[in-house]
Amino acid sequence: MKTNSLFHFFIILLLCSTLYGCAAVVAGGAGVAATYNYFEGKLTVTRNSTVDHAYEASIKACKDLGLIIEKKSKNLTEASISGKDGDRPFWIWISAENTVRSSISVRVGLLGDQMASERIQNAIHQYI
Repeated sequence: MKTNSLFHFFIILLLCSTLYGCAAVVAGGAGVAATYNYFEGKLTVTRNSTVDHAYEASIKACKDLGLIIEKKSKNLTEASISGKDGDRPFWIWISAENTVRSSISVRVGLLGDQMASERIQNAIHQYI
């Protein structure tokens, strides 16, 4: 009975969050946790990764996806990558939450494209 109630709670939570255009999902397992948030055209994922590691993973993911990198920058606490996904611009922003955890945000197109942003986030995840 308790499992059934918990399942219904998460379904209702998921439905409510999507109605407001902002969905947050927490996924965990084997010490790897990520928080997903899509808001105002930007998909943000918080991962157990340093800024350096997330930056290198993002560059590899862009190359794998055939994205054209036009600009990139990195310092100790943040990094950014921008370029073209076909004829649309894309941006990746990485910022440190602490020494071992970073927030990675992706936006594709001027208004945002959730599916394209998820594709890039999934590619980045493969290298983290």
